[in-house]
Amino acid sequence: MPKIFAKTLADHSSQIWAALADALNDQLSRKTYDRISLTEVASAAGMARNTLYNYARDKQSLVDVVTEHVARQLIMDIETISNSSASPESKMTNLFAAMLSWVAKGRHRAIIAYALAEPWRPYAEKPLQIQMERAIFAVAQEGANHGSFRSNAALTLELLAGLAQAAALKVFAHPDELPRVLAEANRILLAALALEHD
Repeated sequence: MPKIFAKTLADHSSQIWAALADALNDQLSRKTYDRISLTEVASAAGMARNTLYNYARDKQSLVDVVTEHVARQLIMDIETISNSSASPESKMTNLFAAMLSWVAKGRHRAIIAYALAEPWRPYAEKPLQIQMERAIFAVAQEGANHGSFRSNAALTLELLAGLAQAAALKVFAHPDELPRVLAEANRILLAALALEHD
């Protein structure tokens, strides 16, 4: 039975998830996914490897469940932005800024970057990406309905997915480049979504 150092079970659970997130983030910051070991993650989190199996059955399920815990605030930020009364253009740039800020400066930025960049995983297994895209596509549809964006904005966004990945990779590697990358990415994004005028 693991020792509980918190006043409540809920506090203990929060401490465990924070320790696992810190340990996994550190590993993903220094190594590729294939080189990460559960033994090292458990040790860095201050627990025995066998105890880690109470939280995840293997490395991928650990990444998934830790990502879910870490991404909760990002998802709430995204929902707040997409449900705001701002213009579709402002919402779109703010959504992009929120995502890139988490990748550039977030406490668990390596976990978020990894979750967004897993090209080998089937789309249905990428809950963070699905939730982010759902919010972005809703804003694109809102913009099209209001005459701010072209009617095929959803297709345009699908084609611009590489822009988002490239921007995320750039700011993960060079966090100090966030303002410049964000400004250029938003310029490209809004130009691509804008209505065509004859």
